[in-house]
Amino acid sequence: MTHPARLAPTSALHPRGCTFSPLLVAHGAAEWAVPTGEAAVTLPAVDALPPATPAPQPSEERPDAAADALAQVPSPRRPDPAPALAEPEPEPEPAPRPFGTPGSREQRRDPELRRSFGALLRDLTGSEILTQQAVTLLRAVVDRSSQLPGAAPDQDTVAATALLEDLGRDLATAQSRLEEAERSHQEEQLERALAEQARLDAERQLRDLQRRVQRSGVELDVWSAAPVDQVEAVPGSMAELLERLYRTQLERVVFTGDPGRALELDDVVHTGLHVQRTWEALLALRDYAAAKAAGTLDSDVQGYLERTPDGLCSWPAGRHARCESATVQHDPRLRAPRVLPVPPEVDAAGRTPMWAHMKLLSLGQTSPRLHYLDDTRRTGCVYVGYIGRHLPNTQTR
Repeated sequence: MTHPARLAPTSALHPRGCTFSPLLVAHGAAEWAVPTGEAAVTLPAVDALPPATPAPQPSEERPDAAADALAQVPSPRRPDPAPALAEPEPEPEPAPRPFGTPGSREQRRDPELRRSFGALLRDLTGSEILTQQAVTLLRAVVDRSSQLPGAAPDQDTVAATALLEDLGRDLATAQSRLEEAERSHQEEQLERALAEQARLDAERQLRDLQRRVQRSGVELDVWSAAPVDQVEAVPGSMAELLERLYRTQLERVVFTGDPGRALELDDVVHTGLHVQRTWEALLALRDYAAAKAAGTLDSDVQGYLERTPDGLCSWPAGRHARCESATVQHDPRLRAPRVLPVPPEVDAAGRTPMWAHMKLLSLGQTSPRLHYLDDTRRTGCVYVGYIGRHLPNTQTR
């Protein structure tokens, strides 16, 4: 049916048009309508809609029971605010390394850098064998490259210079140790030669005495082997030597030193010659103290060694020192290691200087020494306060 009201198209109300169907808007009518032939839905007019019913508002006045119940309900507790986390302080940026400071150890040990040096050394000298002259040549090449016009110092140059310095120091140390080992070997060979010469001299002297006895007509068995003296037999190790000393097998010789320093010699001298020499020196001190106690000797150890009575053990006088130099005695750094322990009856302080010593072996800076105190005039004993490596002296590095 046709609505009696005046109709107007939607485009008249909306000049820009729209994409919807051409709906007709009724002005002043009570309903919407669409043209005939389209699906139509009749809607009530806006003015005809019933008024909206307002939502019921809660009453401001509450019954007493409800008010009391609400009062007893505890109010929800607000959670404590989380403590603020302290922001981490930014790490300081490393300061730039100035030119000339040696590179880090890791940088100097870089295998690539070392291979480069090896290749350069092979090109310059035809060999990769490192010598002091080769290090000097490599350092000159690095210095020359850093002095070229426009060449800026970088970390590689610094690391190369530091590596060359390390190689130079290592090479010098190795060369020094090699020279010391060669000297020690030569000195040990000399010691062996002297010991062999002494043995030959003793055998020759024994044969001469045997012939004299035979010519004298005295019936003595001078050709049979002498019985082995278990006390004078050379110990098999430094540990056995110390055990004999502690068992007081050497009368009037008292060891007061550090056994650990003596045992260290077994790791340095592998021939056992240090044990033999130490025992020979101790036997000489034993017989010296016995002769003093018997009243048959009125001299110090040096005099006894220079003129050893017949039948007593001796020691080469040239390998004995009565005292240390004035420098060693007055330098605190050199004096302190020679102040060694003694019993309280010898010194109430429990320590006293022991300048006299036996030169057991000549093995470079290791050369073993035996330091002792001659107290035969008071207690009748010789106190050995040190057996071990050569103590520090003016030539010690």
